[in-house]
This record gives sequence, C-alpha cells and structure tokens, in this order.
Amino acid sequence: MRLLLFDVDGTLIESGGAGRAALAAAAAAELALPELPAVALAGRSDLAIMRDVLALAGVPPTPAAIDGLVAAYLARLPGTLSTHEGRILDGVVELLDSLADLRLPVGLATGNLMRGAELKLRRYGLWERFATGGFGDRSAERAHIVAVAIERLAAVSGVDRRSAGAVVIGDTIHDVTAGRAAGARVLAVATGTDGECALRESGADLVLPDLADTATVLDFLLA
Repeated sequence: MRLLLFDVDGTLIESGGAGRAALAAAAAAELALPELPAVALAGRSDLAIMRDVLALAGVPPTPAAIDGLVAAYLARLPGTLSTHEGRILDGVVELLDSLADLRLPVGLATGNLMRGAELKLRRYGLWERFATGGFGDRSAERAHIVAVAIERLAAVSGVDRRSAGAVVIGDTIHDVTAGRAAGARVLAVATGTDGECALRESGADLVLPDLADTATVLDFLLA
C-alpha cells in the first residue's frame, strides 16, 4: 500500500498569484506596509513566511502578531481567488481519478495553512479529493509537515505506517528535501519555480515536466 501526499501550489493548481495578493493586502492592513517585502514564498510554510514578513516590517513575530496577520490573510484570500485567474494543472484531475479508482490513500503535504489550502482547493473543486494532510499552521519546517501528513494519512486510512511506502509529489526543492527527510520517495514536477535540473539535484527520485502522463506517474507511484 502507498501513502500519497501532494503539495498544493504549483503541483495541483496555479492560483494566478492570489495567495501573494492576499498576503500583500493583509500586510498593508495589519502592518501599514505599502508593498509586500521581498520574501521567498515557493515551497515554504505559511508560518515561516508570516514570521519573515513581520520581521521585515520591524514587528516582533509574537504569537499574537502572527495570528493577526494570518487572520487578515485568510479574510482576504477568498476575494483574491475570485479575481485572479488560476487553473488546475495538467493531468491532475485524470491522476486523482485514477488514484480514486485504485482506492489509494491520498492526502496533502503543504506549507499552506489548512484553511488556506481548503480555500484554494475548493475554488477548483479539489478539496474533497484528499482525506487529510499536514499543513503550515503549527510548523515552519516542511519535513515536520510531511512527517505529520504521513502519520495522519496512515491513521485515517487504517494503514500500518511501518509497512506502507510514502510518496511525496511536489514542485520545489523544499518538497523534495522535506520528503526525503521524512523517509518518503519523491516525484517532482517542473510546474513551479524550480527547474528539472534543480529538482533532480535536490534528490527527487523521478522528475517530470508535469503530471500529464498518467501512466508514467502511476508506474512510479505503484512501484
């Protein structure tokens, strides 16, 4: 049995910059920042990103400050999702259909806040496809998020974690290194900011241009 864990942004969907726009609006409202500071977003946890934004604004990243910025971000995300044109990435629906037919456990391993992931995936009709996951609400470390996701998916699926093989599907070197650190095999897709060479060099077991070749993806996931 395989435990399959998907990243969200750049792997399943492309939201047209809705997340960045919501964060910029939240930072303007909460921190009076005229524009979003130069913070790396791809592959990182929302908690780590929120801390960086606060630090660059000169605000100590206390729990109260983080909670305020998170609340402001989540309040604005539905609006930016509706005004920014995004899409489900190639091959995703076909792959998820095939995995459902095979009754394989499918979850999420993402740096998104759980509510943020839900808002994004509901926008594209994908949220209900996933049984559970690990999210960026309580941890800034992607490897810890993946480990939590594996344990949760094994529990809800009734699978023995010790005998099940976990596979992470993601699009950044952070997905790759986190998956490997958690003991999972990694399928990386060059649909985000990191190219095929960088993904391969970071330790991915297989690198593909996207998820469009369902047969090749399934061969790897089921091996």
